[in-house]
Amino acid sequence: MHVYLKQEFMSLHNTYFIYAASEEQEYSIDESNFSLGHKLKITREGKVVAKVEQSFLGLKPNFTLIDVANSQNYQLRRAGKIEDGYYIIEGLNWQTGGDIIGLNYAIMDDSGGQVASVSLRETPIGEALDIYIVNPKDTLMSIAAVVAINADRKDQRSKSINPEKYA
Repeated sequence: MHVYLKQEFMSLHNTYFIYAASEEQEYSIDESNFSLGHKLKITREGKVVAKVEQSFLGLKPNFTLIDVANSQNYQLRRAGKIEDGYYIIEGLNWQTGGDIIGLNYAIMDDSGGQVASVSLRETPIGEALDIYIVNPKDTLMSIAAVVAINADRKDQRSKSINPEKYA
């Protein structure tokens, strides 16, 4: 399954949309502007289907990925520096590998099988983040993981002395 993420630039809030390859909007993602850490809601047809919430336990960022419909929580945490490209998603037994900074990475299961791949694509009006998901049942949590990783990447860019390094 192929979906892509685009940011809505004319919004008062941090709003993103996930589109199917057919150009139909599948999900919207809204970030609360008034919270400590990232708090994002993923909605489909007006209903919240997942949440991504950042916590500040330990030295590295941690995110809880919440599958609302199935009442399941998963923990995403960065292992090492963002340049290492390695995140662990506990509870799903997934990890990432590749170029997080350049937005060209994969999400893999614990046996090394690909769950999803992520890559940056230029469009006539900006950029889109392509997400190719192997098994449709993994769509929602793959999107939640990508959104959390993107939030961490954004934070690292804002802290960097050399922001071009993360451009």
